[in-house]
Amino acid sequence: MASDNNYLSTKSSAEFLDLAEYTLRASRMAGGKLLGHPPPPHIKIGKTVRYSKIELENWLGKVAGKECEQ
Repeated sequence: MASDNNYLSTKSSAEFLDLAEYTLRASRMAGGKLLGHPPPPHIKIGKTVRYSKIELENWLGKVAGKECEQ
């Protein structure tokens, strides 16, 4: 990994996205949609799940763009 600061835990990612940790975890595990989009991409190392901060920002931009169009 490039830098540990570039990857967030599920809890930190949920806080960054202003979502409940359970909501982010459940969407990842169920493979469903989150705010009308597939959940943000993640990586898994053993039992540890991490989200790239850049990927979260990109995902949030897609979600915000869709909401602005409505």
